[in-house]
Amino acid sequence: MSGRNQKKAKKKTGRAWYESAWLSGLLLLAVALYMGLSLTGPAGPWWRVLSGEAAGDLIPAANPGGPVGSVMNVALHGVFGGLWCWTFPLLLAALGAGFLAGRQAALRPLVPPAVPFWLVTSAWPAQPGGPASAADRVRRGGVIGVSLARGFHGPF
Repeated sequence: MSGRNQKKAKKKTGRAWYESAWLSGLLLLAVALYMGLSLTGPAGPWWRVLSGEAAGDLIPAANPGGPVGSVMNVALHGVFGGLWCWTFPLLLAALGAGFLAGRQAALRPLVPPAVPFWLVTSAWPAQPGGPASAADRVRRGGVIGVSLARGFHGPF
C-alpha cells in the first residue's frame, strides 16, 4: 500500500486574491493619488527642449512626489500639456473607483468622444502665429498639441 491519500482534491470555487478586481481598483487609485501629488510640484522647463534651448534643471528636486514624481510631472505636462495634464490621474482614479464598485464598463462610452475633443483642445492653443508666446503655446498644448498644430498649420 502506498502512503498517498486516495481522496479526491477539493475544487476551489473562488478566485485567488491576486485576481480580484478590488485589488486592481485599489492600485489604480494609489497610482492616481501619487500622480496627483506629483502634479502639485513644479515642472522643469521641458518646453525649452522643443525649441532647442538649454533646458536647465529639467527634473526639479522640490517635487512632493520625489524624483519619480518629478519625472512623472514632466512627462504628463510634456505629453498632455498644461490644459490636460490632470486628466490622466483623474481617469485612473475613475477607473479604480469603477473596479472597486464592480462597474468597470461605466466609462467605456465616454472615452471615444473624449479623444478627439482632447486632440482639438490641445492643438487649438498651440497654433503657430497665435497671440501667445511660443513657450506658452507649447506649455498649454504639450508635444502632441504642438505637433498637431504644426501639421495642420503647414498646408493651410
